[in-house]
Amino acid sequence: NPENKVVKAPAKGRATSSTTKLNSTAKSPAASIQQVAAAASAVNGNKPKPQKRSRNQSSKFRGVSKCSKDGRWQARIRVGATVKYLGRFKVEEDAARCYDEAAQRLHGKRAQFNFPELLGK
Repeated sequence: NPENKVVKAPAKGRATSSTTKLNSTAKSPAASIQQVAAAASAVNGNKPKPQKRSRNQSSKFRGVSKCSKDGRWQARIRVGATVKYLGRFKVEEDAARCYDEAAQRLHGKRAQFNFPELLGK
């Protein structure tokens, strides 16, 4: 008979399985808000917006940026999903020339150059 069923209380100092489960999955309020927002946008079919890139570039050349550590210019080139570091240079134009040589070697006819006239494009 369900009315006469006796329910035992847990012993002192011992948690029930449901409270243990709740405590083990508890996270910060900010994390749970982000999870709820992500779940809601997934249900609605919305993708999170990608972060916008900075508009103010440190160099006028492709593949060249100013190193924040020492102020020199560094050259990098993207090959597929990887970024290849080409080196640091005292002069911005030297870094751009290094990028052009790597672009010609790695991308061939599809390469976009900083100084096309110097590579005989």
